[in-house]
Amino acid sequence: MKKLWVNAVPYNKEITIAALESGAEAVVLPDGDSEKVRQFGKIKTVEKSGDIRPGVDVEFIDIAGKSDEDKAAAVPKSKIVVLRMLDWTIIPIENLLARRAKNIMV
Repeated sequence: MKKLWVNAVPYNKEITIAALESGAEAVVLPDGDSEKVRQFGKIKTVEKSGDIRPGVDVEFIDIAGKSDEDKAAAVPKSKIVVLRMLDWTIIPIENLLARRAKNIMV
C-alpha cells in the first residue's frame, strides 16, 4: 500500500494545506505544531506530541551505507521506518524490503 507523508519542516502553512488538500495521510512537523495544522482539517501529524510520534511510532533513518541499512532492518516491525537516502549510488530498498517486508517509507 502506498502512503503519502509531506515534510513541513520548517513549518510552512501553504505546504501543510496543500498536503491536506492532496489527500496526504500525514504531515511531518516541527515539535509542537500539531495544533496549527488541526485547524485546517483532519490529517495525522508526525511530531513529538502528534498522532505519530518519532521514536515511538516511527523512526527516521538516514541511509549512507550498509551499517545504516542494518540499523533500519533492526527497527521493530511494529514501527514505521522512513528512509532518507544520502548516497543514491547505494540503493538498499530491495534488501530492506526483503528483511522487513512492510512499514518502509522513502
